[in-house]
Amino acid sequence: MLKFKILLIATLLTALSAYTQDEKKIEIHTDYQLLKYDYLQVGFGFAPKNHLISLNRDNKSFSFIGYRLSYSDNLNNSDWGIAAQSIALGGSFRNFPGFGIEVYYKSISQKNHFGIKPLIGLSFPYFNIMYGYNLDLYNVKSERLSQHELIFGLSLNVFKW
Repeated sequence: MLKFKILLIATLLTALSAYTQDEKKIEIHTDYQLLKYDYLQVGFGFAPKNHLISLNRDNKSFSFIGYRLSYSDNLNNSDWGIAAQSIALGGSFRNFPGFGIEVYYKSISQKNHFGIKPLIGLSFPYFNIMYGYNLDLYNVKSERLSQHELIFGLSLNVFKW
């Protein structure tokens, strides 16, 4: 549990630095969350010119530093959820970090779960592989056998200005 608290603190400290992008972006994304619960998450993201997260990037056209709103649905049953993320994806094969933090609400087995999930992983053009650990703040671990998630994501820029 200590390493997850360290990851969370490092993510929040990184969010304190200021960064300016060359352009604003809107993107759509889909994530498949694997390990215990098979969630398919879809949503859109907005990358403003100014964001709290700082990231050195080689290929700015594939990177994404911004905010996301998502709806998730379990592929096996009626469980669902919503999430808001602050995320940074490097988007290149040379500089490929990806990290962020998610605030979520999920209905699992008709029980409410609210919490935060730090994210860390690899980001490439169009896709990313992230690891997340659910830190439930409500109904703590009452329905979950695994708090770990392996997330495969796809992102496409829709509009830039």
